[in-house]
Amino acid sequence: MIPILYDKTGNVKLGELTNCIECLAEEERNGLFEVSLIYPSNDTLFNSLEEENIIVCNANDTLLNQKFRIYMTRKLMSNRIEVFARHISFDLAYDYVNNIDIQNQSCEYALNTIFRNSQFSTHYKGYSDIINAQNYNMNMANILEAIGGKRGSILDTFGTGAELLRDNENIHVLNKRG
Repeated sequence: MIPILYDKTGNVKLGELTNCIECLAEEERNGLFEVSLIYPSNDTLFNSLEEENIIVCNANDTLLNQKFRIYMTRKLMSNRIEVFARHISFDLAYDYVNNIDIQNQSCEYALNTIFRNSQFSTHYKGYSDIINAQNYNMNMANILEAIGGKRGSILDTFGTGAELLRDNENIHVLNKRG
């Protein structure tokens, strides 16, 4: 797939990055998920490869048309630029929840409660195949920490070995991604 560049809202298509020299997606289990690409600086879309704009590309054979927000660019030799972009789910780090206290509920319910109680991330949806009910309590945390990154997070509470699957605005907490 040829990567596609959008403005920071993700609604205005700026163009296809047809002259992309290299585009690599990297995902760590329950951690980093980003793409890096190398692009010629003499192309018409060069000036649009700026922070906050969104690149849409395939992350792997099953995660297609994933959105990545540009967070850094750097000039390389030979009239090239290297672009770094994090998965759109990392926008959740800029939103927070004040207080959530759930008793005896499923992982999917707790995940969607986080999104419902967030300030800006109500359009995200949570899914899970973990069916055991647990108590979940989170205070003053950004959404990403509430899901996985802090003691008492969703990953910490609902599973030993639970794995996060990010599919644009759909967040899955699974026993095993398989």
